[in-house]
Amino acid sequence: LGRCHACRMIFAVNSDEMDMSNHKYVDWQPDTYDDVITSEKINYNKRLLVFLSDYIKPGSHILDYGAGYCIFLRVARNAGHEVQGVNPCRYMANWAANWLNILVHPVFGQELETDQRFDLILSDQTFEHLVDPLKDLRKIYSLLVVGGLAYINVPNWWVFRRFLHGKKHLKDFSHYNYFTPRTLANLCRIEKLGFEILKVSPTLPDKVLPKIGHWIFNRIGIGDCSILIRKMPQGQQSV
Repeated sequence: LGRCHACRMIFAVNSDEMDMSNHKYVDWQPDTYDDVITSEKINYNKRLLVFLSDYIKPGSHILDYGAGYCIFLRVARNAGHEVQGVNPCRYMANWAANWLNILVHPVFGQELETDQRFDLILSDQTFEHLVDPLKDLRKIYSLLVVGGLAYINVPNWWVFRRFLHGKKHLKDFSHYNYFTPRTLANLCRIEKLGFEILKVSPTLPDKVLPKIGHWIFNRIGIGDCSILIRKMPQGQQSV
């Protein structure tokens, strides 16, 4: 693992990455379905939609940037939203079409070509797998309507296990990047991309924790780190 001296970002110097940034993932198939769709995952995505519903309108157009098994998309569709996903794995795209009747584009996010513009783009547990997350952030900007929202959730480098066992315990060979709330926010400020940062917090419902609780939980690594950003008109940015 290395650290950028300018922005303090933690990144993999050498990685056996085989996930969202490697074309081997295109031909991936699951070995088992034992832990695919659990009540815990469904409830998590329901809580996430409740949180985001304070910011989006009914019947919003939503894109899941790294859709996986489309759990969030199913929850959002059941709530009346129009949903699509991106997942370069052809197996998962076909599975979503055949079993869920959900359109999942079998391409890497940067390769997506569509005239559709979205009110919300969600990327949950994906950006840590990307070689160049800044390029994907630019792509997300181009796919949003003006005023549209992006929600990005990633593992938190400030996780308590690292302090107990050291960084070797945390090293994940499917991760290129290791974010903190600060470096995640800094990514969204780079080169004046045109995003307004609305919230940086642990992945917990806002009403559960007072403001001081968000800071404490981020620092000790309870909860992943997430950011909610809004697309501003070109040339405008608010931090």
